[in-house]
Amino acid sequence: MSSTTVGGDRSSGAGPPAGGSAAPAATGQSPSLRPSSNRIGERIILTVLFGAAVVSVLTTVAIVVSLVIPAISFFREIPIVDFLTGTRWTPNFAVKDYGVLPLLVGTLWTTAIALVVAVPLGLGAAMLLSEYASDRARRVLKPVLEVLAGVPSVVYGFFALQFIGPVLLGGLLGIEIGTFNVLQAGLVLGIMIIPTIASLAEDAMSAVPSALRQGSAA
Repeated sequence: MSSTTVGGDRSSGAGPPAGGSAAPAATGQSPSLRPSSNRIGERIILTVLFGAAVVSVLTTVAIVVSLVIPAISFFREIPIVDFLTGTRWTPNFAVKDYGVLPLLVGTLWTTAIALVVAVPLGLGAAMLLSEYASDRARRVLKPVLEVLAGVPSVVYGFFALQFIGPVLLGGLLGIEIGTFNVLQAGLVLGIMIIPTIASLAEDAMSAVPSALRQGSAA
């Protein structure tokens, strides 16, 4: 009985090594194949990403070159001082003038009016959403602001021509204005950037830790 037991122990002990050696042999092929396929896929992805990055860089360089070369030839004919301080912009007339000063002043005025309109309203909307509005109101108003931020600028321009100029400024306030003016452009630009300012400010206010809020209130 002892010999049988010993033989049984030997046979039972010999079984697992054989099975254990067969299992790695069966599964040892798939790990050797998987890394090679993964490396090929990674190389393809890296090549595609590198190509996209190269295309982006080359596009940027091409844009800069296409702007710089005509600008150099332009400033060889028109002095930069006359370009910045000239008061007439008539490139399509018989007597061509390239004074950009009125355009710069108009841009600054339009930007100032837009900021006067948009900053108080945008920050006020952000404070309302972040500090005072309920969760239900915030879930409704925040997506509305984000949708307004995606409205095309041509829609705001049409709104300015049809409503702000003739109805708001001309009808209600009695201001005699032309079709194209700085006040109308500044107002519509301010209305256009209100959603962006409100959304960014609300995200910044919501990201403030509660410990800082409590510390500032103390």
